Amino acid sequence: MADIEKIPQEQIDHICGNAINDAKRFSIELKFDDESIAKLEMLLGRINEFIKQNNVPGEIVSKMAVTYGVYLGETMLRCYAAEHGYGWEVINGEPVLYKDDANKIMPVTKVHKRLSRDITENVYNFYNIGKDVVNGTFEKKVNEAE
Repeated sequence: MADIEKIPQEQIDHICGNAINDAKRFSIELKFDDESIAKLEMLLGRINEFIKQNNVPGEIVSKMAVTYGVYLGETMLRCYAAEHGYGWEVINGEPVLYKDDANKIMPVTKVHKRLSRDITENVYNFYNIGKDVVNGTFEKKVNEAE
């Protein structure tokens, strides 16, 4: 069984503030809206290139993943996931959006993959798929596409 604990909202707000302030260094304004997730994807692409070119240590990549992953998750919560019963929990040391054992969204993991891999780990697509998952329309859309 997973070790689950709550995250204080003040801690989430602090981490999101770090992401928003860090993005300003790249002349990117992040808010808690859909448009900002497209900007986040652009920013993560730029950071990914920097990481590849400069052999950035894994622990720094992991810290960036937490910062931007928490921002991504908080935007998901504010825009659609909270109204469906999701909230922040720490499961085995990782912040996740949690509703119940069958319904978890892992934005920190997604951002880590985006930073350490490539464009196929697109966070904008992840954000939009998340909408369909929490609304219960994902399976229907997949079946319609087949």
